[in-house]
Amino acid sequence: MYNNKWYLAVWFMIALAFAAQAEEGLVQSEQRLTNDLDALRERVDDLDALRTRVQALESRPAWPKGKYCVFRSGACPAGFSQIDGRMAAIWMYRKDGGYYTPKDFGNSNFTWHNNGGGNASAPYWHGEINLSVCCKQQ
Repeated sequence: MYNNKWYLAVWFMIALAFAAQAEEGLVQSEQRLTNDLDALRERVDDLDALRTRVQALESRPAWPKGKYCVFRSGACPAGFSQIDGRMAAIWMYRKDGGYYTPKDFGNSNFTWHNNGGGNASAPYWHGEINLSVCCKQQ
């Protein structure tokens, strides 16, 4: 027959081993929960920063009231209407820098074409102005 003290000692050692494993599992679970909580705190901080940026954008002043136009570059802002205009076939004797400088600004530009090849028999050029604006009518 087994010695009862020895038998109890073995069971006690087995119970201690299971308790140690359970404690290790609890420590690992606690660490995972701590990591998850830290990640959630970072997300809350990110959301707070985003809310601050949105509030700053919402508090920006609106376009002033009145009737005016601004040069268009892309889509017109809310409350503005797009208006396009063109003047073509502007007769020019020369196209050098003293008379003409080609420019693009937003969706508008100044450009030119050669009519007659720019030779001695037809040394003239045609300029062109294309304007695209966004206008507010309030």
